[in-house]
Amino acid sequence: MSEVLKYIEWEDSYSVNTGWNDIEEILEHFENEILIIKQVGYVIKETDEYIILCNQLNHTCDGNRYSGVHRVPKPLIKKEEIISFSS
Repeated sequence: MSEVLKYIEWEDSYSVNTGWNDIEEILEHFENEILIIKQVGYVIKETDEYIILCNQLNHTCDGNRYSGVHRVPKPLIKKEEIISFSS
């Protein structure tokens, strides 16, 4: 696997507090708040539909091991950049 590091910003889904809400409370909450997640990770797999990133990558004698794995649907991604650095 080539190690590609990416920065993405994606819109998260969420729910309101538990309990009963009237329609005005629901619309006020959901129409006025968007949660944007900012994330950096190694690309495990990327398709036209989704990207899979991991926060940590460990090369071992048994192969690569991954931690902090996230799958983000492409339609939710608002911004993405490949991170490169010179040695």
